[in-house]
Amino acid sequence: MFHCNNKLIGGQAFLATYLANNPPEVYTTARDSNGHGTHTASTAAGNPVASAQVFGVERGPVNGMAPGAWVSIYKVCGLNGCYGSDSSAAVQQAILDGVKVINFSIGGGATPFTDPVELAFLDAYAAGVFVAA
Repeated sequence: MFHCNNKLIGGQAFLATYLANNPPEVYTTARDSNGHGTHTASTAAGNPVASAQVFGVERGPVNGMAPGAWVSIYKVCGLNGCYGSDSSAAVQQAILDGVKVINFSIGGGATPFTDPVELAFLDAYAAGVFVAA
């Protein structure tokens, strides 16, 4: 049984372009569709656990990189991929929300001087936000 630990403090979906170009999704909220977001969030801010078993093999205690951190989720991808306009909108909202770190586990643009997400990262940097991409 799971209990609320108050770690998740915000969540929002940014899927306008995705939904305009793809069939409807099961989850159009910030809820994770395929496990990637949950994996990324636990790697970044997972609380300590005493025992982690992987395929039945005990791996001992584990925790995320910043187990004391709070998490705000910005869903920008659907099952068929992601769009830069949705991602850059989420980065802008994260800046407005006052986040301290953006963990962008999607990939980077091939043309950083014209890619909208890369340019949004420059805005985040200017606002004092650390970006891990």
